[in-house]
Amino acid sequence: MLTGCAGLEDTLNRVAKLSEATIGSQWVNSSIEGVIDGNTHAEPQDDFYTYVNKDWILAQKLDSSEQKVDLFETERIVYERKIALMEDPSSTGYLDNDSVGISREEMEHVGGIVTSFTKAAEDIEGRDSRGVEPLREYIEAIENIGSLQEFTDFILDFKGSNVVGAPLINFYVDNLVQDMTNYHVIARPLVIQSLTLGDVTPYRSIKAESIIAKQENSEIVRNILGKLGYKDSDINDILRRAYRFEIRLAEKMRSQMQVEFSDYEEEFCELHTADELFELTGDYPAKQILEAYGYDTDEIAVFETDYMKNLGQIYTERNLEELKAYYIMKTIYAACDLLDSETHEEVNYIMNRGYTEEEDPLNPDSPEVREKKKFISEYLDQYVRAPFEMMYIGAYCDPEEKKAITSMAYDVKAQLREVLGTEEWLSETGRINAVDKLDNMQIKVLYPDRYFSYLGLDIHEGMSLIEMARNAMFFDKCRQAQLIGTVYDRNLWDLSYMPTTEVNAYNDITSNTMVILAGYVAGNITFDADGRYEVNLAKLGTTIGHEMTHGFDDQGYGFDRNGKPVLYGSEDAPLTSEDTGTLLKKSVQLAAAFHTISPMPGVETYDGNVSGEAIADMGGMKTALMVADTKEGFDYDLFFRSYAELWRKKVTKKMEKIYVQADVHPIANIRTNVTLQQFDRFLETYDVKPGDGMYLAPENRIMVW
Repeated sequence: MLTGCAGLEDTLNRVAKLSEATIGSQWVNSSIEGVIDGNTHAEPQDDFYTYVNKDWILAQKLDSSEQKVDLFETERIVYERKIALMEDPSSTGYLDNDSVGISREEMEHVGGIVTSFTKAAEDIEGRDSRGVEPLREYIEAIENIGSLQEFTDFILDFKGSNVVGAPLINFYVDNLVQDMTNYHVIARPLVIQSLTLGDVTPYRSIKAESIIAKQENSEIVRNILGKLGYKDSDINDILRRAYRFEIRLAEKMRSQMQVEFSDYEEEFCELHTADELFELTGDYPAKQILEAYGYDTDEIAVFETDYMKNLGQIYTERNLEELKAYYIMKTIYAACDLLDSETHEEVNYIMNRGYTEEEDPLNPDSPEVREKKKFISEYLDQYVRAPFEMMYIGAYCDPEEKKAITSMAYDVKAQLREVLGTEEWLSETGRINAVDKLDNMQIKVLYPDRYFSYLGLDIHEGMSLIEMARNAMFFDKCRQAQLIGTVYDRNLWDLSYMPTTEVNAYNDITSNTMVILAGYVAGNITFDADGRYEVNLAKLGTTIGHEMTHGFDDQGYGFDRNGKPVLYGSEDAPLTSEDTGTLLKKSVQLAAAFHTISPMPGVETYDGNVSGEAIADMGGMKTALMVADTKEGFDYDLFFRSYAELWRKKVTKKMEKIYVQADVHPIANIRTNVTLQQFDRFLETYDVKPGDGMYLAPENRIMVW
């Protein structure tokens, strides 16, 4: 039992009984269609969410959709902006914004990249006329290889015949759990999911799902090679040899479970000299690949040395036909989405057989909009994401907005620092460590302060889509070379992996970073630069506090000031063993209280695990209120109303049940009301007294921080 958990069962029973009597007994789930009507009476003292949102809920018409949520309107705005950038970029003015840190030369170049790629991808008629023929030269280049040396030369032809790259060893640049301070060149086995069967275990014990995966893969390869005129017997030989090579690869690879659910880095990563890696990998051209990428280093972090040694043993003349077959199969997969529409549709049908594509009930769109979104996600976001994101930043991001949001974030951070530094249930050591972790928390708002340059990426009209995708993949590897020999920079924001157009705000606990993406504030719904401060603090300030608090919830406390996972109670942990026990006890108490609330008609208890999000909600509200207390003449009524509006929605009963069962966030009305009733300032603003639906006695409150 963790220190501080003594008597936990009795405490939970008491909290549950008190909560059952005091939390939510006078509330209705007014978000659900038909639960309220024009005659429904609601007062702020009894059901604040319904009181604030009644008129809005009644005014919304669901029609064929299953819900209406303001943040989905934000998502629509983002996609309309993306479509404008795709269809008529000059109209967006993306070239004219010289205040976001991107030079005009760079912006013109990325605009050319996106425009060229878009034109090639949209040229359905031209692609259909060529069918799978553009793939022939790449397959034949592999077929014509006659020796291991020629195969090595082929692998190194990154700007020519090789459209797959060097997947057998994944070389990249990043920091390590063992060293969060510096960038390292890292060598890992190929991504497990890139194996045909998805993991290594099916190669050792065949299961039904792996048989299906193999059948789907074989059907795709047969389909495309058949169109290129290959005989069935030749296709069967290619498949047999490719699978045999995958069996050899998987023999010494760690499983997905070992990678995800173990101390993988610490257990399977060793620092080696470059020469030691080259000796392990035998004739595999690791040295030449690193040189092609520009990775000049004497030390390499090597994962799974058994795999590297095994690769050196199977990369031989004897296995040449297997190597060729494997690369043919991977080349087909790399190109199948870049060929004609018939092939694209056939591949999608094979991969999704048995699934019926339906409108997403969480965000229904017209067929035309769905097709445009699909185009963006399948082409622009997949192959030229960072240049596309840079265009969006130039067109739609405002440095004054970034400045205002950043200022608000630091105001909230200062108040959370006060909370952590004075929290009575924390030990002195816990307070010091928690404050230190917060002080080291990075804040990223809207767009990067510095960018990777894409001036070296060659994508222009006249290239095929396959050539464009090949160049983008190779460039992505090469651009990482500039990080080698530098100190790890947690402020670095790579738009390829952290696109700012997502409608999201989050805490990356593995890097101790709080992020507000530009997509989250699109459309003035969560932040309006010209709006009242009270509204912005209620809608975005509480979100900022929410995300910062995640660094100290029932998951975040397991990561140190740099985002490194730590053992509870260890010297590097932000909380002591006793503090950790108290935190877990309080979070379980919070969860127990939520389990006593009936979230909707027909569902008696709230069984979803929402404790982490509820902890963050209350932390966000507490810190925002502390910021509010520093502002003269602050309008608390406007603030609380705006917070209730932030989460408003209208939803069918069917869809609300999905939220209750699957969402880690409390549903809208409970999220609003339970959060607000924790605070005296709310009770005072609306004269809430014992017996009112929004009243919660101090001894029954479940706020963790």
